[in-house]
Amino acid sequence: MGGIPPFRANAYSNYHSLQVHIEKRASHGLQFEASYTYSHALDDASSADLGSLNNGDFRDQLNPGLDYGNSDFDVRHHFVGSFMYELPFGKGHAFGGSASGFVNQVIGNWQLAGIVSASTGNYFTVTDATSNIGVDCGGNVLYNCARPSQVANPNGSPCIGGTFFNTCAFVSNTTVGALGTEGRNVVRGPGYQEWDLSLYKIFPITESKRLEFRAEAFNLANHVNWLTGRQGQDGQLEPVSVEIGPSQEGYYQAARDPRLIQFAVKFYF
Repeated sequence: MGGIPPFRANAYSNYHSLQVHIEKRASHGLQFEASYTYSHALDDASSADLGSLNNGDFRDQLNPGLDYGNSDFDVRHHFVGSFMYELPFGKGHAFGGSASGFVNQVIGNWQLAGIVSASTGNYFTVTDATSNIGVDCGGNVLYNCARPSQVANPNGSPCIGGTFFNTCAFVSNTTVGALGTEGRNVVRGPGYQEWDLSLYKIFPITESKRLEFRAEAFNLANHVNWLTGRQGQDGQLEPVSVEIGPSQEGYYQAARDPRLIQFAVKFYF
């Protein structure tokens, strides 16, 4: 027999942001745009179980405000820029402007385009897998709602080399009936940056037919964009590195894709 899920109206959230956008329309073969957002999202529950990265219910049903803090999806800084540039080579351009025939087919109709993305990380709640104090609010043995107590700045210098947050900022809660002093989503996770670049050329054949060659690189700089956990069987991120107890506490567990390069040829008719 299935259970009956309850619906409540005791959650609270707010969002503030500064958004800037600049754009240059195409002229002289160049166009670009860039957007930057500085924002802060706060709530006491980002989804039905506090948040997809923080299993469990409110620590105190009579005081949901105890869990008011950074939202699961809070990203403080986010930047995206893109450009497209028609290289000035070939017939009618600054270089090789009088070229025709085979020469123009080789040096003309080249275009360069790219996207740059950069963002600070999301925030996480450290859970206490070693504590048997309290109730497993999430119905999951590994990821429960037991909170440790916070004794220092978790985003300060790590006390153990190789970790991405200060694991010494938390101590296990051993007092029966007591709630850990750690707030919700206090650990800042890793951000990311990625440079994607494409170079392509058009080979005109007839008025209605053309051949297009593309060379594309994703994460061109091969920058390592770390993740705090690994993908679970349901496709969700399991942030095992933000639990007290496991040997992987504080260590990165995975990373986004490394540099990928692909080539393509398209025929339009």
